Amino acid sequence: MNKLLNPKNDVVFQKIFGVKENEKLLISFLNSILEPMGNGKIKSITLEEKALNVSLIASEKLSILDINVTTENSTHINVEIQLINQYNMIKRTIFYLSKMILKQLVKGDNYNQLNKTITINILDFDYINDEKFHSSYHLYEDMTKKLLSDIIEIHFIELKKFEKSKKDYNNKLHRWLSFLINPEGKEIDIIKKEDTEIKEAMDVLYNISGDKELIQLAEMRDKAIRDEKSRLQGARDEGIKQGAKDALAKSTIKLLRKKFKDIPDNIIESILNLSLEKIEEINEDLFDIESIEELKKYI
Repeated sequence: MNKLLNPKNDVVFQKIFGVKENEKLLISFLNSILEPMGNGKIKSITLEEKALNVSLIASEKLSILDINVTTENSTHINVEIQLINQYNMIKRTIFYLSKMILKQLVKGDNYNQLNKTITINILDFDYINDEKFHSSYHLYEDMTKKLLSDIIEIHFIELKKFEKSKKDYNNKLHRWLSFLINPEGKEIDIIKKEDTEIKEAMDVLYNISGDKELIQLAEMRDKAIRDEKSRLQGARDEGIKQGAKDALAKSTIKLLRKKFKDIPDNIIESILNLSLEKIEEINEDLFDIESIEELKKYI
């Protein structure tokens, strides 16, 4: 038996939910998210299929495989799975939601032709400052919480929070998220005996896990994600180091000013531009430095 591909990999996710022959699975998944939040049941969709672009899959661009559909009542829905926290998810979401709305009109169209637009973000990291794993947002009046319009709707589903939460396998969304997180889990063996759509999704996953070309694309995507995670971690580490350097430089300059009163601006600027190690050296020798001339030897 082939090793199962990871449904959270966006190449694999797109192959399960983003192709016409699996529309039934996507409709089921969408309904499990939207129906409990007061949306009507989706019966049919028009799916915007995307071809897998090898060069983009191998890149660190993280939003290339989102899924776009229009429902039978002209609601526009975007679904995107994100594995990396780039700390810009809310602004990104609003930006892409705005683009979805703009695409609905051409010059001269009436604003009344705008249809409800929903974006669903599935995140493999904690992001929203709330214990709930599923958060939804609308346009409300600040004080009364009265709904201004249902024209936009934003959902965040945080998989890490779901993993820690109490599961209710009678809940369809819980079943779908369990499939995404661990399709080989014992609970999935039980669920798929009773849930034909989860069973069908498992059959699709088994099938595509034997596709050599898709395996290669999924591996390329995994590598791109790992590289991007490494880049972001490096940037964070560098930011932490820079912050520590700046703080130490300022405290060292403060002590030097107490000792020497007037320090030329060019000396101050030079200290601020030194490496962390050099600033630490000045700090350690601070009480042995007897003059500005001696201080210059460290710069």
